[in-house]
Amino acid sequence: MGHGVSTEDATILRGLRVSVAAFSRAGNHLATQFRLAKVKGGKTKEDDLIVVVQNADKEAQELCTTQIGTDALLLSLLTVSEEDSPNADATRKAAFPGISTEQVASYLQQRSQKGAKGKKASGATSKVPMMFTPMTRRSLQAAQEEQVRLGHAAVEPAHLLLALLKEQRAQSNELLQHFGQSPEDVQRRVLATLQGPLAKVRLDASITLLELEKEVVADAAPASDRPLATKLSKAYTQLTGGLVERSVEAKLMLLAALSGEHLFLLGPPGTAKSLLARRLAEVCRGKFFERLLTRFSVPEEVFGPLSLQALEKDELRRKVEGFLPTADVAFLDEIFKANSSILNALLTLLNERRFDNGVERIEVPLWCAVAASNELPESDELEALFDRFLLRRAVPRVSDREVPEFLKRSLEVDAEQSDDNEEEGPMLSVVDSVECQSLASKTVFPSDLLDLVVSLRAYLRDEAEPPVLLSDRRLKKAVRLIRLAAFTAGAEEVSELDLLLLQHMCWDKEPSQAGEVRVWLLERMRKPPEREDVVKKAGFILKGLKLRLRRNVRGSSLDLAKKDLSSLREVLQEQLQRRLRRRANLQAMLQNEEGLRLFWLEKEDLSEAKDLLLPALEEDVSEASVALKEVLELQGATELTTEAREMTLDSLLEDEGMAQESLSTEKMLKMPLNGTFPGPMVGG
Repeated sequence: MGHGVSTEDATILRGLRVSVAAFSRAGNHLATQFRLAKVKGGKTKEDDLIVVVQNADKEAQELCTTQIGTDALLLSLLTVSEEDSPNADATRKAAFPGISTEQVASYLQQRSQKGAKGKKASGATSKVPMMFTPMTRRSLQAAQEEQVRLGHAAVEPAHLLLALLKEQRAQSNELLQHFGQSPEDVQRRVLATLQGPLAKVRLDASITLLELEKEVVADAAPASDRPLATKLSKAYTQLTGGLVERSVEAKLMLLAALSGEHLFLLGPPGTAKSLLARRLAEVCRGKFFERLLTRFSVPEEVFGPLSLQALEKDELRRKVEGFLPTADVAFLDEIFKANSSILNALLTLLNERRFDNGVERIEVPLWCAVAASNELPESDELEALFDRFLLRRAVPRVSDREVPEFLKRSLEVDAEQSDDNEEEGPMLSVVDSVECQSLASKTVFPSDLLDLVVSLRAYLRDEAEPPVLLSDRRLKKAVRLIRLAAFTAGAEEVSELDLLLLQHMCWDKEPSQAGEVRVWLLERMRKPPEREDVVKKAGFILKGLKLRLRRNVRGSSLDLAKKDLSSLREVLQEQLQRRLRRRANLQAMLQNEEGLRLFWLEKEDLSEAKDLLLPALEEDVSEASVALKEVLELQGATELTTEAREMTLDSLLEDEGMAQESLSTEKMLKMPLNGTFPGPMVGG
């Protein structure tokens, strides 16, 4: 395979099917476009590039494609021999130290077999002249720009590789992923092989960004195991045994118990509401009180009968043993149908854990109350009672999809009939609850997440329809519960994902408002407006700095530019660190959905969060990283000697000469590979 071409004989490039005459007809002679630079043996450096492109033609045929794509170009760089192209081989060894020729050969064999099957199935047998895909043409054009920008005499394979790495959607990037290569790492290794001040400036900036990312990832604190983890797991299993689609309700019940709050369940009869409450009492081995309330219910049914002995002494005191004032866990069904005498007594008992028994106010041991109803309160006088139930959940009937599993479990031995663990101690207790609430105070609740809660409150009040008015008490208890949830899940700091629990606390008129809260939270997490503004403002400042640097500033003006670049770097670096830390924490959490850290959240919530947040986070990190990289490169350029500084700044700022040269290169690359001028090319 020949790989040399000189400006004297204008020989047809056999592998590429392009002649120098064809370039000349377009006004772009090969010698002009690729700036021939003689090296040892009379060979030119772009001879190596020509061999790479020529070899890409062969690789494209091996892949059974009709066009030369970016994957064929990259494969050519990976397979070209030292004998055919010493320069390309040196680039390959430096850029891809971990890829063996055996791996490449195996990949090629798999791809060629798939391609051959596809051709056979489609009946494609005719040979189509090889052409570049539009992305390949763009990469070759970008290689020329890299060469000019770096101030090198010729376009080399290293420039082509740098250009390929910029195409994020190119097939070459998929190939890198297949071989486990990071584009950023490859870029750093390539830059390290190149000469010139700009290459060094870009390499230094890239290394700074890498060190910054490593530092943030190293600081990302994984969730630590809590002694409570095993207890929570066992309690959850006890609550959900034999049930289907009751995971959320069970978790909310445990969370209510640990936080000392109460849970309201809205739903039709026969949806396991009372069963879950009864099982919670079994979990804590506590006293259980259950009562169905109606408008005819009297206080004696709930708080105990009046004591006859006390009446003889002219005292109005109840015998509370066995009733609500002595219960650890209570289930109050159809709570909103109770009369005012019961409701008024419940207000103090639920909120303050006290009960007025005659002239004496006694402490009650109530750990958690679960209330249920088929309907929401309609009168304003019930709002105060409804507000006592911080956690709320609409309980649907079992879905059609899960009915077969539900019936299957119904035929099995009911978990609650087993009494194997009766002699064991409680799985969870009031002691655990008190201890958790005390230790959770050390868990950090970031100020930006508190601001998000404030914004949610304003949204629900001013924009939601119907509006949701969150009381100060509810808001205070909500953030405390979220902090406790994060602590029990092993975190030292509240995460934005923990805020998804707000969907179970911030609705009142319609259960569908819970979904609205979740959607609003995820959207605000996806694109926090204040963070976006910081990078945008930095971008405007950077544009002004670039205009000043175009004037070849010196002396005091240069010192001022350095100072401004330093300030800009500090702002962007802080912003990038925050985004990297956020990405690292979320990735660590979402990669282990079964772990303790996400115990309180459901798979549906996590799947939605993963689909929305991770791509947006990658964009946020990339945006801040690109802006900071520009600043770092400009900073590095300003530290060079005068001549090197001016040349490097000209390259970084992309003057008009570069734009004109890029335009002419683009015209050249649109030439067909067979030396003729057919209609528009197609391809991807």
